[in-house]
Amino acid sequence: MINNEIVSYIKVSKGQGLAQEEIEKNLLSGGWNASDISEAFAVINTANVSGAPVSPTYSNIPASTSNPVLKSKHHHLAKVFGVVVLIAAIAGGVYAYTGGVNPFSKKILYSEENLFSGILEKTASINTSSYSASGSLSVVPREAGAKPFVLDVTEDEVVKKQYENDVKRSRDISGIMGALRYSSYDATYPSTLQKLKEDDFGYNDFSTNDPLTSQPYGYTVTNGGKGYTLKVVFETQDAITQIRRGYEFDETKTLIDGRLVTFTETSDSYFYLSSTLPKPLLVELGEMAEYLPNEFKMDGTVSAKTDWQTESISDWVFNIDANGDFGDLQYKVNIDALKKDKDYYFKINNIPSIFLGKMSDAKGVWIKVSPKDENESGYSDYNDLAFFANEFLDSEESYKETRAETTHLLNMAAKFADEEKLFSFKNKPSAEKVDGETLYRYELQFNKPSILPFYQKLLAEARTTQNKYELFEDEGMVAYLQSKEFDAVFDYYQNNTSLILWTDKAGFPAILEYKLRLVPPDNAEQLKDKQADLVFKIKISDINKPIIIEAPADAKNIDEVGGSPLGEARIKGANAAIKANLSSIRASAELYYDENSNSYGKLSLTGSCDATEGTLFSDDLINKSIVAVKDIIKNETGSSVLCYGSPVAWAVSASLIDTDTDTETGYWCVDSTGASKLSKTAASTVYCPE
Repeated sequence: MINNEIVSYIKVSKGQGLAQEEIEKNLLSGGWNASDISEAFAVINTANVSGAPVSPTYSNIPASTSNPVLKSKHHHLAKVFGVVVLIAAIAGGVYAYTGGVNPFSKKILYSEENLFSGILEKTASINTSSYSASGSLSVVPREAGAKPFVLDVTEDEVVKKQYENDVKRSRDISGIMGALRYSSYDATYPSTLQKLKEDDFGYNDFSTNDPLTSQPYGYTVTNGGKGYTLKVVFETQDAITQIRRGYEFDETKTLIDGRLVTFTETSDSYFYLSSTLPKPLLVELGEMAEYLPNEFKMDGTVSAKTDWQTESISDWVFNIDANGDFGDLQYKVNIDALKKDKDYYFKINNIPSIFLGKMSDAKGVWIKVSPKDENESGYSDYNDLAFFANEFLDSEESYKETRAETTHLLNMAAKFADEEKLFSFKNKPSAEKVDGETLYRYELQFNKPSILPFYQKLLAEARTTQNKYELFEDEGMVAYLQSKEFDAVFDYYQNNTSLILWTDKAGFPAILEYKLRLVPPDNAEQLKDKQADLVFKIKISDINKPIIIEAPADAKNIDEVGGSPLGEARIKGANAAIKANLSSIRASAELYYDENSNSYGKLSLTGSCDATEGTLFSDDLINKSIVAVKDIIKNETGSSVLCYGSPVAWAVSASLIDTDTDTETGYWCVDSTGASKLSKTAASTVYCPE
């Protein structure tokens, strides 16, 4: 179907003397479909041949013109850009979107009414691009009027007391669940907390009563005594937030409903609340700034080229470049990385030699890494490059699983931001030259009254999604946005930050720059006349230009570099990991001993490391350490892990991985006497061999 808007634009352009090639280029850069452009030219050229009049029609194409390209699926770049913007918006005013545009307009393209949704729609038409993200932190002379952040909010004694009660609750619950864990050796859990308290499990230093109400915690036995629920009402949202952020928190095992937390037999038996209320971010940043030297500069840039046109995860190439200057100490890091099909390639161009060691021969060489390759030995994950490759792979797989939902949430965020007028222009938008190119500059600022309704709408929308987004799991954010503390933080951000967006003539985002001024507290004597400037910048270029990514022809396998120094380094790293995991067993075993009535558990003298109930090796932390060691040596012929235990002693030994140059060959053994040593033979009793 012929697009009359494209036809009108072609007629206007021809009337201005532009060639067909130039017109096509302008239309493509504006996001129009190539086939529609060809059809429009065919109609006009046919009319010219037949003698039909072709007078230029100088009609204005409206800003709301429908663009089939803009309706295509949102690609990864749009989502990455949007995620950065969204998170920063909620956290304190870091990033912003800009609005819908007419690619043929020569005027300022954005308004406050379509600030978010327009740019998101525009970036959706980006199929290929080059981009960079850079950041810098430097100590510079203090500007006039710059002041440290001071929270002029009197600490509420009531809130302080409430949090103290929550700390007591956390210690009680941790103790109760620890005792319940070991009481289950009798097959069923005790019927009441009082009975649990009376039993001697070596872990009864806890109260069974709530510190506020003095009433027993809500404990109920379930499943015929094989399970339980422990209901606790916390008084502060800070406590709930810390519980959610616990290392092994699982919302299916520990249920949270407002301030009511229901622990079960499957909950992690240990969690921790800091003894004092968490400090505001600006206070923490100020305290960290105290330790900066008076001469300090650090900067880094990640540059990339990516093609996002495919449904699957696309190939990419990027470079990391970082510099540091600490006065008497300077460093430089420069690393290339590339993904082609399923393989990853790395090249170290620059890095401090102290970090290379025997890997110095790898400098300037393309190294190929195949993540999660079944042919790789079990210790491959302990090589840094393999680790990064697997991290990339996991991130890409995670993105594929969540991209549809994330795109939807970004679209809704843009809609809500426009509805609530989350941003306004700090200064009138203007055109200016940046690196020889005319760009449109938009200096943005948050509208404080808009933040809360925007967040509430986005929170409600996020709760309808299948995936959980940590940003929206903190239900106390609503209360925080209404607090005096947030008022103080917001005012400080407004006075000490700048947020500027530049777009090109077609409306594509070109540069996004955020600056934050951090002023150290007055007690930092070495910085009394200094400030720390944090600058973050994103640049996008080469939009929709062809990108060809080829695997380096001279790339070497990771174990082939410089006579296998990398392979040797991998093995040494694996052996170090074996030792570290075995050493961690010693600390866990002593906790087990204390919690298990001064016993290391039932006899286990077969050498098996199975998590048999009642034995030391059934402990979750100990079992995880053993499993980790097994995973490291799983592909090594003759390698083994042996475990021996009794109520009074234990020992665990594991085979180290041999190298031609490694003098540490044999077995690494740890035991209850405190031994942690190399032995020629494996343990065969509850003590390491002499």
